[in-house]
Amino acid sequence: MTIIVNGENINIPESVNTLQDLVHHYNLENKIIVIEQNKEIISQNNYHQQILKNNDVIEIVNFVGGG
Repeated sequence: MTIIVNGENINIPESVNTLQDLVHHYNLENKIIVIEQNKEIISQNNYHQQILKNNDVIEIVNFVGGG
């Protein structure tokens, strides 16, 4: 399946079916992130049930502390 992640076409493995799978695929489990799927912000509580579809547009924002 092909999805667009942060503006880049990505072919994801068949084992990546949900946003939670995508988070695991990119090793983002311990990061503070927000994910938007097709211009809708998805609650972290729903990542496990949010199904990915071919040509979905995903934006992942990772917050970094500093000062």
